Amino acid sequence: MKFHNWIIVVSIGIILQVSTTNTRRQGQRSSLSDWWRKFTTSYPRYRETTSILKEMQREFPNLVKLYSIGRSVNGLEIWVINIAENVHLGRPLMRPMVKIVANMHGDEALGRALSLMLATYLVSSYRGKVPRIVKLLRTTDIHLLFSLNPDGYEVVRDGDCFPNPGQLGRRNYNRVDLNRNFPVRRAASLNITTHDWLMQYKYNCELKF
Repeated sequence: MKFHNWIIVVSIGIILQVSTTNTRRQGQRSSLSDWWRKFTTSYPRYRETTSILKEMQREFPNLVKLYSIGRSVNGLEIWVINIAENVHLGRPLMRPMVKIVANMHGDEALGRALSLMLATYLVSSYRGKVPRIVKLLRTTDIHLLFSLNPDGYEVVRDGDCFPNPGQLGRRNYNRVDLNRNFPVRRAASLNITTHDWLMQYKYNCELKF
């Protein structure tokens, strides 16, 4: 009788574990769909984007690490999304590193949107066991600095396309054009912050847009 009770308890435990796993997977699918819809149909602002990325990190802790390289003039975090298999364990020796930097000009929002779409695509494809993406994230450390100029991005109005009267949001809060300020000709904390970040991490490949 005791043996039978033990079997019943173990069986219930297995059923509950499978049910919990399935529920978690369904939740992840729903989240991925929501994130993709948000990043492909709108330009979410700083607070909403930060909230989504923190949620992504919570749901995929073995794949996504969100870190800040400093703050903007207005105190906004300069977020970087690090995506790699077992990212929480740190980068294995000699694993190649790739970085993508976008939204240097706050009014150029497409690069920011594409970076966020890429992050969602990589996580979704890894979860879906797409072979080339699984291989990529097992062999490469990817860092997405999706908005180098969050202060500028925050003041741009939706629908204000080129030409942008007065170039609203193009420069940072100190009126410095970050893309014309290398190597740090005028004091701009974001250029200095980016320089320090580059010195800390030795990237094999870099893309800016």
